[in-house]
Amino acid sequence: MKATVEQINSVQRRVRVELSSDDVTTAFNTAYSKLQRKASIRGFRPGKAPLTLIRKLYGQSVAVDVADDLVRRNLFAALADQQINPIAAPVLESSDLPETGKDYAFTALIDVMPELKISSYKGLSLSYRPFDISQEVLGRELTRLQRSHAKSRDLGADVSAAKGHLVAISHTATRNGVALPEFDVKDLEVEIGRQDLWHELEDGLLGMKVGETKNITATLPADYPDEELRGSQIDYIVTLGSLKELVLPTLDDEFAKDLGTESLEKLTENIKMSLARHAEQEKRRQLEAGLLDQLVEQNSFEVPPSIVDQVIDGMIDEMNWKNDKDRAEAKHNKELRTSLLDSAKRRARNTMVLHEIIRAENLQVTDADVDAQIRQMLGKNVSEGGADDAKLMESLRQHFSANLKETLMFTKAVDFVINNSEVRELT
Repeated sequence: MKATVEQINSVQRRVRVELSSDDVTTAFNTAYSKLQRKASIRGFRPGKAPLTLIRKLYGQSVAVDVADDLVRRNLFAALADQQINPIAAPVLESSDLPETGKDYAFTALIDVMPELKISSYKGLSLSYRPFDISQEVLGRELTRLQRSHAKSRDLGADVSAAKGHLVAISHTATRNGVALPEFDVKDLEVEIGRQDLWHELEDGLLGMKVGETKNITATLPADYPDEELRGSQIDYIVTLGSLKELVLPTLDDEFAKDLGTESLEKLTENIKMSLARHAEQEKRRQLEAGLLDQLVEQNSFEVPPSIVDQVIDGMIDEMNWKNDKDRAEAKHNKELRTSLLDSAKRRARNTMVLHEIIRAENLQVTDADVDAQIRQMLGKNVSEGGADDAKLMESLRQHFSANLKETLMFTKAVDFVINNSEVRELT
């Protein structure tokens, strides 16, 4: 066997393996002998059919088996000999079949990890813009809660639609007389004044009464996603199906009790705590994005295609699908995979950078770290809750330990970089 290696780039190698005619003949003879022992051919007892007949009857199928055997036995031996460590299954490039008495050669593409040496991950300059937790923000959150628990009351047929009213509308749409069924809606419920519709369409609803139909023209914005429709005038025929007003609950202790809190003061305190957690999460998100931007920019490297493919598969798995069949079909959708390519490369680079920092700093995640994270997820100290809680902890360890360890490892890597950076708050 002779093996040669071509370096395509930093993450791919092309390996060519050449085998002598003697190696090929031996492989064929072995294959024919195995087939002879189990072949059932009319007129011959099992195992007694002559090899000449076996070769004639099964030559093509044996060649396929021999090719598979030669590749399987010799490719990985060649990789070991050349000290190449594949990170995914090799991709066989050659399609020729071997022939008895002739030399045989095949080539395969091998993905390998790039040699990473992440530098300058200490002493970064990071910044974040703080999340505002003002009285105004607190008031908006209370109003959101209040609105989410509001009730609606039908208004009379003689009442005209005004801002603040809840309406149900149905409409058809055309452009230059051509129907646009993708714009049609039926019994769509919206609140006038919240700018959920194009402003001309929303303004046109003002003054309408239940059962009334009206022609309204709206112009699509210049940044509308569909280039063909940008700036177009859309003609709507709108019917007002119902008209209601929202009846908001009073913000008092009774409202708080309905939400499971003893008083409005306690509810307000809980919202403040929730906003503070959100502010801390937002700060963390900005710092993490900033450090990854800098590290990837300062440490340029290629990502193995097989890793990018795995990340794309993971991104598709994260999407909402009706069933497993749709999910599986999506993974073979070339257009979808192409649209995810840049994001997948970015995710892969981020992961590889953090992996190298973890290795360089010998960061570790202990079982105690995992247990603490599980307790945080549960929202209680289950270790002090008796035998049932102990069983629950053990069950959760078995199900989540591996994934949690990986997540916590990345968290520690990000923490390490942040703690060794200069962090400043933007005003």
